[in-house]
Amino acid sequence: MQGNVCFVNQNAEGSLSSAQTIAKNFHVHKKIDAIYAIATPAVMASSQVEKKKPIFIAAVSDPESLGVIYSGTNVCGTTDRIDTEAQADLILKLVAHVKTVAILYNPGENNSVVTVKRMQESLEKRGLKTLSFGVHSESEIVPTVNAAARKAEAILIPTDNLLVGAMPIVAREALKNNCPLFASDLPSAAKGALVAQGADYSDLGKQTAEIAYKVLVLGSSSDHAGVTHPSNSKIAISKRVMDHLHVSLSEDLVDNQDVRWEK
Repeated sequence: MQGNVCFVNQNAEGSLSSAQTIAKNFHVHKKIDAIYAIATPAVMASSQVEKKKPIFIAAVSDPESLGVIYSGTNVCGTTDRIDTEAQADLILKLVAHVKTVAILYNPGENNSVVTVKRMQESLEKRGLKTLSFGVHSESEIVPTVNAAARKAEAILIPTDNLLVGAMPIVAREALKNNCPLFASDLPSAAKGALVAQGADYSDLGKQTAEIAYKVLVLGSSSDHAGVTHPSNSKIAISKRVMDHLHVSLSEDLVDNQDVRWEK
């Protein structure tokens, strides 16, 4: 309990059926005034059953493609949409010999499918070839990463729930192949990716909380609040992986205040 606000926390642990059960319970609970849904599965489960209470969202790459943003919607919050243009520039800056980039993702995650298309456009605009590798389960990760590393000079991963959840495995296999791994989830650098570039989820949480305050306290409508993008994009670099791959950094990255270093 904090002030006159009570928070009920439920974690679906990555299970869609659990997310749907939690969403239904929140929907029928008369004392719950709003739902804060984190990540695409939670947003989809909540929006399917709740049409009146405000649903505040965070860590969703492309809420528009989910069909939850429309005139009169009860959904609002923030998106962690990746700046694929900046990501492509960073790959070129760190891997000078790169000609082909392998993109790994789960075809079953709509947010990943949409993001991969944007990644391909940004990379190909810069003259790079892209190869897409679908990963449907954790058991497919090892052979897929090995195949990708044989055909490309770098591997790129969107904010994909399956692959981000198994990042230590992905990173281990990429490093075995001496293939630079670029991720879109900042904590991934601490789990073995060479570089992770994307939104700071702590900052996103604060942005979403400010939107919730406007709706619940100041009386703004969810429809009017809309969905906002990250206020800034940050970069995390693994010093250990950088040394292993003999990657050198330009001065602008070394001096960049938005770069954080992981061991």
